[in-house]
Amino acid sequence: MTLQDRLVEAETPYSDDLAIDVAKAVKLDLPMFEEDRQSDLAKRAFQADQRLASEMKVDTPSTAIIYNADVSDCGLLLSDVTYQSLYEICEHNGLLAQQALSGQLTNPNLHVL
Repeated sequence: MTLQDRLVEAETPYSDDLAIDVAKAVKLDLPMFEEDRQSDLAKRAFQADQRLASEMKVDTPSTAIIYNADVSDCGLLLSDVTYQSLYEICEHNGLLAQQALSGQLTNPNLHVL
């Protein structure tokens, strides 16, 4: 979300320096971050995300697609998403409560395309 804020809100162009600066700001393990972002797995995941974004016609930053895991063709596309709006949607639909009760909610960060 910090990177997205810098890209969208501050209109900072993406660069390796920006990625490293954000990684430092959010206190990531920098050697591991640098190793992981160059891995084949990360590259394949990025390409898959790009294909999905293209298929879903996502053309603006801060867009999220929330799927119902029980119905594969049922999804909700949201534009101008913030962490707070995602949290409220999940909370309103009982998703956070269900995860918390089952012990699965350890970090409420949600991934955004």
